[in-house]
Amino acid sequence: MADPATGLVAADMGTERDWMGFLYGVNTGPGAATMDDIHMIYRFACSAPEPGQPPAAVPGFCRNATAAWNEVRNRGILEQAGFVQGINLRFSADPIARKRARDLGDAFGVSENLQ
Repeated sequence: MADPATGLVAADMGTERDWMGFLYGVNTGPGAATMDDIHMIYRFACSAPEPGQPPAAVPGFCRNATAAWNEVRNRGILEQAGFVQGINLRFSADPIARKRARDLGDAFGVSENLQ
């Protein structure tokens, strides 16, 4: 499924090695995210609120959902969850952790189109 704005396909974003590096990097070192943080990022990504709506205090579990670095919406309807949105929601009160996680996504290339 392609993002209508960019034409990018989620399967073309990052590789397994990129994602392993990102997950290891975000979970180690100064300011590391906990495993609970990483799990909640995924849950927030899979159950992102509709635009303009607040996120759930505790998001639902991911069922039959896939996620890419950035969400894909088609005419406002969420078609593919995005880790960026999950990071923003999980770390909404912690701009340093939010920036660190997003920067690591760029550093490890999980936000890149590999086509």
